[in-house]
Amino acid sequence: RDPEYLFACGITKYGDSNLVSSWAQCEKRLRLYTEIFLGHPSDNVKVYLKGSPITEAKNVQKPVLILHGLLDTIVPPEASEEWVEALRRENKVFEYKTYGTEPHGFLRRENLLDVYERMERFLDWYLLPS
Repeated sequence: RDPEYLFACGITKYGDSNLVSSWAQCEKRLRLYTEIFLGHPSDNVKVYLKGSPITEAKNVQKPVLILHGLLDTIVPPEASEEWVEALRRENKVFEYKTYGTEPHGFLRRENLLDVYERMERFLDWYLLPS
């Protein structure tokens, strides 16, 4: 949000894009943990929205790589799906990859290799001079 900080691209791994909907979809213990820091969403919806990248999709200026495990119960995969839809509506450049066998974090060797190869290729494409 600060124009002083410029980025060439962004990468999110199992990241949260909408704290309100993620609060509603996550496990009860995680809801309570979130409420310790942010309060209940019905009392502090502005705080939740301010911390939700989805509200800033229109301001995204650089490409984003989005990676998420479909078995994630900490940050539901729907968070990335919402982010993708918001970026798509705004005609932003992004790459999206899900991993059907992964929870929050990437654990399987073959998936880790794919994640790091994708990240390297993405960074090479957007950071290295042409």
